[in-house]
Amino acid sequence: MKAAFLLLILVSSLSTSFTNATEVLVYRHETMPWCGTVDGRDAGVTVEILEQITLHGGPSFRYQSMPWPRALKMVHKTKGSLIIPLTRTPTREPHFSWIVPLVPNQIRLTLYDEFATKGTQASDLTLEKSKWLSVGVIQGSSIIPDLEEAGFASIYEADDIRQLIDLLAKKRLDAMVESKLVDTYQWQKLGYDKQSLVAGPNIGGVNYIYLGAGLDFPPEMSKEIQRAMEKIKANGVYDEILSRWY
Repeated sequence: MKAAFLLLILVSSLSTSFTNATEVLVYRHETMPWCGTVDGRDAGVTVEILEQITLHGGPSFRYQSMPWPRALKMVHKTKGSLIIPLTRTPTREPHFSWIVPLVPNQIRLTLYDEFATKGTQASDLTLEKSKWLSVGVIQGSSIIPDLEEAGFASIYEADDIRQLIDLLAKKRLDAMVESKLVDTYQWQKLGYDKQSLVAGPNIGGVNYIYLGAGLDFPPEMSKEIQRAMEKIKANGVYDEILSRWY
């Protein structure tokens, strides 16, 4: 009887270890619609993709939200952890493992005009003219080096997207620079008229949001995630997710 009880404990322990071994911690910044918390649940396009990766043979994922600069540090301090939503840039390239590209991303400059009508664009505002504006970004944004290289002299780093939009709406900033998908989603979520967010020039070309990790991330786990991603692209699940968000 005692031997059977010990065997039961051993099996239970092995089962728990296996579960923990296949659950990966993902650090994230609350930046919907990329990823975040909605009604107490994990949400966002990248979260939906990772959920399908789990269902198609990948590991399960556990999320921890925090300010973006801290997330960038924690993924290096916590062995075997991941981070979203991470944009791949030359500056970041050697410091991260780039597990798999998740979604396309276009960064743009936008302005606030409460009198704008549907379809209004700042058509005469070029990137060259924009560099004299005071622009806001989220602290730690990957676009900051590009803005500095382009000659933008006044760049303010907001704590989060809510603060960034608030500063723009109060006209304490001339413009904000953020993902096309994020700026529109968050602008409307905070109660502003979509038409009042006026599109300016794009900043760079289309890039990708990645599932990233520190340099010590297990190669076998990377391959497991990559294989699962290939499956959801092949069976149409990936495209179906994108069609609901883009």
